[in-house]
Amino acid sequence: MPRAQVLAAPLLLAPVLLLPAAAPALDVTSYDNGQVQNDGVSSATNTNIMTGRNGSVERRSYFLFDLGGISGTVTGASLSFAAGSAAAPDTGLYWSFDSSEILTAFQVDTAPDTLETAPGSVAIFNDLGSGEVYGSGATGSGYNTDMNAFSFALNGTALADIEAALGGEFALGGALTDLSGQAFESIFASSAGAGLATLSLTVEAS
Repeated sequence: MPRAQVLAAPLLLAPVLLLPAAAPALDVTSYDNGQVQNDGVSSATNTNIMTGRNGSVERRSYFLFDLGGISGTVTGASLSFAAGSAAAPDTGLYWSFDSSEILTAFQVDTAPDTLETAPGSVAIFNDLGSGEVYGSGATGSGYNTDMNAFSFALNGTALADIEAALGGEFALGGALTDLSGQAFESIFASSAGAGLATLSLTVEAS
């Protein structure tokens, strides 16, 4: 009796969807940073970024980033600060009796070259805390203790401005936006050194 032939069912393979690899984050540290007082006092050689109020003096900070050699579409960005330490670059001390403070990043109209070489004026102080808001983040620590590390995401306005600045320089301002009226309400006190802020970018090839 002839043996029956058994036909195997064809093997069906599910399609494999290959997703593009996520673009790696690019970390750019500030090549210069500093602060301006509400009376316009500042110094191009002072890298201290103390931000907030000390008595009748309010300070706002600025951060400059070199985006040369970067191109593409910016799809994400965040701003971060390391913890305070004893060696430069040092983000310094938390100098507020409040348990937390909110740092807000602002769009600035002042040219990066001006912030780097001649940042001292009342107009620049105002500019550092009055433009479009890029984002904000809370930080806290005990009074007169080292800053804790913190970071926050930047919004679509920031992404567009960063993308427009690719290949050149980008600047942003920093101000405490929850001042409660205390005499000592500052962050980054006694900070020193360039590179105190890090701009982390996700850039897709265009």
